Amino acid sequence: MFQKSQAKKRKTITEYIIDESIKIAESVGSWWLTVIFLVIIGWLVGLQQQNILIQFYVPLTYTIFLSMFYSAPINGLLAGYLSDQIFVDNYRPVLANLSGALLFSLPTIFILTFLLCVFFSHKSVGFAVIFAAMTVSLSAVWITNNVMAILKLGRVAFITFSLGVIFSFLLNLITMRVFGLEGIFIALMLGFGAIAFIQYGYIVKGFYRGKIPISFKFLGRNPGALSKMSFFIFFNLALWIDKIVYWFMPQTSYQLDPLFRYSDYDYPFFVAFTIFSFSQFLTMRRLQELIKVPYAQFTDALFYNFPFSRLDEGKYNLILGYRKIFYSLVLVYGAIILMILFSISVGMIRLPWQNEYSFYLLLMSTLFLGIFLLNLLILQYMNQYKLLSWLCIWFFIFSGGFSILIIQLELPYDGLAFFIASMMSFLISSYHIDNLLGHWENVIIKGISENF
Repeated sequence: MFQKSQAKKRKTITEYIIDESIKIAESVGSWWLTVIFLVIIGWLVGLQQQNILIQFYVPLTYTIFLSMFYSAPINGLLAGYLSDQIFVDNYRPVLANLSGALLFSLPTIFILTFLLCVFFSHKSVGFAVIFAAMTVSLSAVWITNNVMAILKLGRVAFITFSLGVIFSFLLNLITMRVFGLEGIFIALMLGFGAIAFIQYGYIVKGFYRGKIPISFKFLGRNPGALSKMSFFIFFNLALWIDKIVYWFMPQTSYQLDPLFRYSDYDYPFFVAFTIFSFSQFLTMRRLQELIKVPYAQFTDALFYNFPFSRLDEGKYNLILGYRKIFYSLVLVYGAIILMILFSISVGMIRLPWQNEYSFYLLLMSTLFLGIFLLNLLILQYMNQYKLLSWLCIWFFIFSGGFSILIIQLELPYDGLAFFIASMMSFLISSYHIDNLLGHWENVIIKGISENF
């Protein structure tokens, strides 16, 4: 009877796959789900209106970059302030400061983006309004999703994001036929706006106490806030600087108008970056089990003066968890890269662009980038935000500097700069990680004392 009851409790393979897929989706956050969703929308656009595919993807890429760049300092300040408050079990400032962040940032982002489009583009004023509104919607999603992550509401964020995506997808089927290119952006704007609205509403429901307070304390001088803001800004800039260089260097760019440009580098880069999302599924899913839980146990043992043997066991589990994720990236994701490259070399996969070497370099660089991002996540746990900022600044310099150099030398290897930048950033961050892991407890105590 016992064995029979135990067998009934076991998940079927279908239940296991669904449960695991939901956990992966929760862990990776909205960015990777956004990439996949926009790829699907682009595929639909290409099926129905091939002639506007480039005109769709180029402004869309710009609005993603601008929204991430504009929201980066707000997210840095907000994350720093709220994390410090939640650490001491003070949840009262959450709603007030989220409301203040949205009220402060969204009108500013709209005005800046609208003026940018009006003064530097030949697009119509109506398109400038839609473009600015789309940027605002995405910025609101990055901000609300950031707070959801701080509150550890990954499942709720995933559900709300899924509802908004479904709404946007269905609306797009109507607006694309009626309004064309503008209709696609209207559907995306409303869909992402719905995501931000639902997530904000959920936080209001949890913290509402008779009125919605507004506070701008996160903009004040909080300990460590400048380092966290710098990290968010340079991290986003570092990921985009090589594309910006290729857009605006005359040797490599094509113009839709003075503002909106693109290059032959874009297509292979975004395909490689989409494949790279698999490494992040692997990292973020295992991070929950191998780092987050042991880290909580380790900090409890550290602050409550548990015996040294318990503390040593906790640190060993953390280092072991890091190594497991590192090896899984190298072995599993590395194997995926090798299979793709082998399939291309034997002709099983045909690349739709001429410069194959760019894609080879970009795909190989994503392995180094995956490990670099893992190192950044570990350093975040250690509160090493000054080091994080400097690592991202160096990544920014390597990527942008080598991109300019390669274009000026007219080398036919467009992905070489990103490859060098990712590899150098991986090596430098790994060196610092190796130095810090040995005395993790001292690093954590020092980091917390600097922030309070």
